[in-house]
Amino acid sequence: MSFSKNKALQRPIKRLGWCLVLASACVTVLFQISDMNNTIQHMTEFNISEAYIFGREPEEVYYEEKSDVLEDVCPKSLLPKTKWEWNLEGGRHQGNANNSTLPRVFLMRLPREMGSSYLNRTRKSLKVHGYKNNCCEVDSVDGTELLLIEDEQNHNHSELTGINFNRESLTPGAIGVFLSHISVWRHGLIHRTPVVSLESDTVALTNWSISHEEFKDYDILHVMNHENIPRKCGSAREITIREGMEYWYGTGALLFPVTNKDPSEVMRTLSKELVDNNLQEGISLPVDHWINTMWRDKKFRIGSLCPASFEVIQDHVSTVNP
Repeated sequence: MSFSKNKALQRPIKRLGWCLVLASACVTVLFQISDMNNTIQHMTEFNISEAYIFGREPEEVYYEEKSDVLEDVCPKSLLPKTKWEWNLEGGRHQGNANNSTLPRVFLMRLPREMGSSYLNRTRKSLKVHGYKNNCCEVDSVDGTELLLIEDEQNHNHSELTGINFNRESLTPGAIGVFLSHISVWRHGLIHRTPVVSLESDTVALTNWSISHEEFKDYDILHVMNHENIPRKCGSAREITIREGMEYWYGTGALLFPVTNKDPSEVMRTLSKELVDNNLQEGISLPVDHWINTMWRDKKFRIGSLCPASFEVIQDHVSTVNP
């Protein structure tokens, strides 16, 4: 009798055990579905993909279809992969000048910044102020990674870019920032379209409302606010362009317009200042100081837009020079 009673008691206990196992499995599945929904919601909210281009449909994220045209217009990375061509004479630039009002914005960020709050803040600002459909999100040049690649492959990046840097004067991060901005500038010259090189912690403040006529005589325009600018814009809303180092600071957002000059002429001057004049000692200045030198020596016409269209917000630890 006792054996029968024990056996009768075991049956409901086993059933209870199976119910607990099934309940636990259901809870796990629900959590996984919740996490997946959060991920999809995040990607949909900012409308971004691993192809780093705004405005593409979510289903295109997962397949990353290849397109030569797409890669040409919005490269995935600013890291040089082929030898840079500095001679645009003979029609080597692509197409006629694009004098459209809205420049192509290159949002430059390092892969390790992908989940950062400040990068997401920048993405949101670009979407809010109408840059989404004319914006490329690209891998900037990681100077530290660049040095590792050079050590592994036993060659120097200058073999591709022609630009020699003084490694004793510049950190790997500074070299990466320099090459990133120059890469965007070259893209604008080759495609004859105005471009903005935008750093990851620089947000859009307003919609773009500046006509080509207002900046066509300049080679570089600082189009951002920075807390360290000595002489900031006043309260006037009328668009003006000011010249002088007291009116700009840093490189958070640089506009490289399509100027009245032939792009081959601009590229020739750029090559002379970056390549020819630095073959021996190498460039020893970070890009913002180099730009100041170019303005002082009147190599390029450089100005600052007032009021600014972007603003640098430095409320985080830099990942460029860790």
